[in-house]
Amino acid sequence: MSKSLFDSVSDKQKLSFEQLDCSEIRLANNDTIKVTGTAKIKMYIETRGEIDIDVYILPVTSHPFILGTDYLMKNNVVLDFSKMSCQLNTANVQTQKRLSLEPNTETIVWARVPNYITLGLQGVCSKSKFSCSKGLLVAKAVVTVPYNRKVPVKLLNPTSENVVIPKGRTIAEFSVLNNEYECASFSDTIPEVQHVDVSETIDSPHSKFTCSKPDYSKVKSLFTLPENLQETESDKLACLLHDNLDLFVTEDNPNLGFTRVVEHKILLKQDAVGKHQKPYRLPPFKREILREHLDNLLKQGIIAPVSETEDLLITSPIVLVTKRSKNSAKPCAQDFRFCCDFRFLNSQTREFKYAIPNLQELTESFSEVIPNFISSIDLSSGFFQMGLSNDSSQYTAFNTCFGTYKFSRLPMGLKTAPNTFQMLMDKEVFQRFRAAGLKLGPKKCSFAASSCVFLGHLISKDGIRPPPDRVKAISDYPRPKNIKELRRLLGLFNWFRKFIPNYSALVFPLTRLLKKEQIFTWRSEQETAFNDLKHKLVNSDILSFPKFDLTFRLSVDTSARGIGYMLYQLDPDDETQKPRIIRFGSKSLSPWQQSYGPTKLELLGMVVSILDCADYLRGNSFIAECDHQALKPLYQKQFKGAIYERWMSILQQFSFEIVYKKADDMQVPDALSRCENSKAEVVESPVEDDPFFPFVEDVCGKVKLPNGQNFSELIASKGADVQAVHLTDNAYDADTLINDPYDADTDESDNNVRKKSVRKISKQRRTMNKSDTEIVDKTLTTSVF
Repeated sequence: MSKSLFDSVSDKQKLSFEQLDCSEIRLANNDTIKVTGTAKIKMYIETRGEIDIDVYILPVTSHPFILGTDYLMKNNVVLDFSKMSCQLNTANVQTQKRLSLEPNTETIVWARVPNYITLGLQGVCSKSKFSCSKGLLVAKAVVTVPYNRKVPVKLLNPTSENVVIPKGRTIAEFSVLNNEYECASFSDTIPEVQHVDVSETIDSPHSKFTCSKPDYSKVKSLFTLPENLQETESDKLACLLHDNLDLFVTEDNPNLGFTRVVEHKILLKQDAVGKHQKPYRLPPFKREILREHLDNLLKQGIIAPVSETEDLLITSPIVLVTKRSKNSAKPCAQDFRFCCDFRFLNSQTREFKYAIPNLQELTESFSEVIPNFISSIDLSSGFFQMGLSNDSSQYTAFNTCFGTYKFSRLPMGLKTAPNTFQMLMDKEVFQRFRAAGLKLGPKKCSFAASSCVFLGHLISKDGIRPPPDRVKAISDYPRPKNIKELRRLLGLFNWFRKFIPNYSALVFPLTRLLKKEQIFTWRSEQETAFNDLKHKLVNSDILSFPKFDLTFRLSVDTSARGIGYMLYQLDPDDETQKPRIIRFGSKSLSPWQQSYGPTKLELLGMVVSILDCADYLRGNSFIAECDHQALKPLYQKQFKGAIYERWMSILQQFSFEIVYKKADDMQVPDALSRCENSKAEVVESPVEDDPFFPFVEDVCGKVKLPNGQNFSELIASKGADVQAVHLTDNAYDADTLINDPYDADTDESDNNVRKKSVRKISKQRRTMNKSDTEIVDKTLTTSVF
């Protein structure tokens, strides 16, 4: 051991130390090196516990700590140079729960060997230091390590006193057998050999005996097993859960798991500043609840008190958030979620970029193999099971009325926490959780169910639909009374918008109330939209999983009011030929785009719809359906204008065939395009680099008429009496020249097009002298050259 490492070891770990002045040792290369001294230190190995080891203290070493051959031989360590690894042929066998051995009794205990012991390995269980210190006798037995790494240990308590063995103590040592030995298999389905009941026969290669059927009542009380399973299937599932109960947080196993597979780090900005925030005031009953939470978090090792010598840069207050399942009788700690207000810390934290899967991508991951049974797994306080780096722990300090604490594990509320947690999840299921040291919550897990709620969607073999509880909550949702309640309602609707055809048009009367300087007034049109949206969602169709071996069909229709499309597939094995709807979509047009010609409108709708469904269509050949004959020879027709060149370059990225359909066969997209209100979700051109439209500066939109109407709206309206408009001197400035964008739908000559694209606004002044007042009016006229 190097002297620097020895100096960093705490005094509690240093059992003895002897100074040596003139001692030398010979190294493997035959060189000698001076020894500072010898010491006995206490070392902790995760799989073997604490051990005492004698070390030489050297002033300089190539590595801070080097294990010698005496330690390797004493502990039966095997060095495998082909794999560049070392393997311990011995391991500690530890208890999984607290045990109580009555005097003068013999008991078989199921204990666990570490994860580094290979499955199927044969070995001998013998006595340990702990069992000898308690006066217990351990029967030597040859065992084979099963898949759950639980082996039987036979203990005898010959004393006249009750012996208590805490959880996690080493009751035996496991030593690997040589290849010349052979042992019989031992089934772990026999809970107690001493109590035999003639109910079920188990065949053994050596003997025949009977044992009782395992009791799965505890499993059934923790988990909700599906009722549609057969008895044998239900027993297999219960057996699987019973064998892996150590992965779940229960009353008998209340401790959370802990992993350092991924460790979260908080990186502050270069210009970060400190701030100490006072704790929020709490009512008396919440103080007791806070005390319970703090005691539990301290017991689990999730938080730790801050010492007086620590220099903290940032401290945050805590909040107790009420859970949905709040107990109305008497509040308790389980009714509140312990959270910290990390808003200031988040503002001083650098962003951590890590890809989080898209919701649509996850829900459609079932498309390749549509499952008949679905299982969902939920971690019990998943963030609290992840490690937090020592350097980052100081930034999570929080103030309470009972003192200042800091987190030792990843807390909720950090803006970079979901990215780190996703990184952990990306690293067979039960074995991975056990290897990572994570624990699950049985109440939120479901296994072998015909359907389950996944990311807010009900997933089944039929497809995707809104979950019934969310639908019922929306159907019973009261009429919003203010902007805050309206935003909450729209958040619910937006989550399920892909299930609602013509959503953008239906929701417009509600979103219009969110505009600035708009007075919140609930009228009949809002009430109608509110009820229509609830009705559409309650009676929504099931969206099918996309099958990428089938041809996608995109049905598009564009009218002067908007764009509507439906993405679907036809299953050749389905005799009814009922379309498998993947998604609906609709977008509305601005008044400027409504002036496009029919061919230009249909082409715009085709581009917008294909780009909206690009995740499905890119790289696949598909069929685009429309009711406009002019688009059928799309690539043969010569289109003039830069906007067409952009659109054609976009469409050439996809492989598709345009199929003409009559308007009678395009009812769904036609209905989506002819929305009642054409101002919802307008397709706009906000920047010059927009791929859809060339940028045109709207100069005429700046001119206001006395009645509040824009001049551009007056010009665009049909049948407007322009000659009747009078403006005062202070309402209009100098002459303005307006240039309309070039429309390539026409085949006229350039001179005629240029004349039509220029509008000149002239003004005429008329001065009338009256008795004491001179009134100057401007008469606005337009002429087309």
